[in-house]
Amino acid sequence: AVAVVILTGVINGGLILQRWPTNMHSPYELLLVCKTLLVAVMVVAAVYNRYRLVPQLAHHSPLAQQRTIAVCWLELGLALLVIALVSLFATLSPN
Repeated sequence: AVAVVILTGVINGGLILQRWPTNMHSPYELLLVCKTLLVAVMVVAAVYNRYRLVPQLAHHSPLAQQRTIAVCWLELGLALLVIALVSLFATLSPN
């Protein structure tokens, strides 16, 4: 599901811009790149959570539980930042 969302985001960005977002002087493209980087960090945090921390929870590790909670808060914060960025650049012209 995550791969489909990322793929549709890349396709949508390509359809809107008709090219890669390389003009960092454009507020739209700068926010789009920032959003992409934040989503990439979210994916890394989710993979870390799933494949590193969740198996440690089976051993009833208090440290793993604390880290899982921290990573979940991180993911939530990143998601809120992504939503805020989308609400900002959705009001801007991509040109």
